[in-house]
Amino acid sequence: MRPEPSPPRAAVGETGETGATAVEYALMIALIALTIVGAVSAFGLRVGELFPPTIINALGG
Repeated sequence: MRPEPSPPRAAVGETGETGATAVEYALMIALIALTIVGAVSAFGLRVGELFPPTIINALGG
């Protein structure tokens, strides 16, 4: 009796998986966090310079 042939193997990337994995979500969150940290460190201390003193005084600052 001959054994049945095994089904063909899927090529790399053709496994039929769809959607993002936890690793991909972690990478996206890390990149977003780095972007936020970079923006805050670049502009955070100078935000007060963007507004005229009358607005800052009106806000109680």
